[in-house]
Amino acid sequence: MVQVQQRHDAIVVVVAVLFHC
Repeated sequence: MVQVQQRHDAIVVVVAVLFHC
């Protein structure tokens, strides 16, 4: 589950950056 959590966090960061742009 740790890997899934890390991947989820990464997706959140990517989405946040895309929306910020």
